[in-house]
Amino acid sequence: MNNIRPRYFDNARLAVDLALNLGATGTDSGTMSNFSAVPPDWRCPGCARSKHEIARLDKRGNLYCAIHSHHDHVYEGIAARVGFSVLSVDQDMGVILESMIRFPTTDICMDCNMAEGRAKRMISAPEHFSFSPQEMRKFLEPSAGANHKINRGIAERTLAECVEAYEFILETCEGVLYAKCPTSVENALGEAISSKLN
Repeated sequence: MNNIRPRYFDNARLAVDLALNLGATGTDSGTMSNFSAVPPDWRCPGCARSKHEIARLDKRGNLYCAIHSHHDHVYEGIAARVGFSVLSVDQDMGVILESMIRFPTTDICMDCNMAEGRAKRMISAPEHFSFSPQEMRKFLEPSAGANHKINRGIAERTLAECVEAYEFILETCEGVLYAKCPTSVENALGEAISSKLN
């Protein structure tokens, strides 16, 4: 409790300073989401920018300095492969998946969050693939108070370095799931086939 209170007040003071310095007309919860969830001196692990460097005004003049929780989408990738949510069938799979994700859930800035999605579309990454913040840092070209530029060639090379491990994780989890819950996998596949035939 003692650490939370100073952080909250320090972040509130920082938000006021940023708003005044940029001439913001206000704030709203969307433009400042999770701002207070990280320390005032936090730096984005994807682009290494501080809150001062991330902050800018949105189109309505509000202070814009949102922080997003970024995670590996391996759960969604497996669900897409087998046709159902893994965790709805077997809670033990959650432990297995947690041990196989490529990176832990991490707070990143709004610009890294948007640029990661743009980069994946630009280079046709697998649908449920996610770049880690350290991988993003290789191909993002950040600047203060602006959207990131993306180096397409480096993004393609970074994906090539990572996609084999990602596919291995999906295949391994699918195999473990099939071994643990063969009926659920067969039922899901049967339903998917019959829905396509009908």
